[in-house]
Amino acid sequence: MKVRFNSTEAYLAELERDHPKMVRLTNCFGFSRSSRVNNTREVVVVATHLSSDKQLVRLDRYVGSLWSLDTDGRADKTMKAAEAIHKQITAAAKALKIEVRAGVIEP
Repeated sequence: MKVRFNSTEAYLAELERDHPKMVRLTNCFGFSRSSRVNNTREVVVVATHLSSDKQLVRLDRYVGSLWSLDTDGRADKTMKAAEAIHKQITAAAKALKIEVRAGVIEP
């Protein structure tokens, strides 16, 4: 079974309740499904952990798109938004003495 969140705050509340030993945290880059332009990549922050009852708990937090021809600085804003979420999750995990490692736990 999998529990999925799109809200960072909701995921952090679940993390505090579960208190796992480790959280996996990364950015995933995928092609935009809604864009007709093939050079657009969506950026999603993904955090995963296993709950005490062995459920996979996952955050998929969309932060923006990257264009191959970035002329207005949107890529920087997108990556800064991802970095801010990484810092928020890392700080919460550190306060709970939870190890943060790269990657994603897959079912």
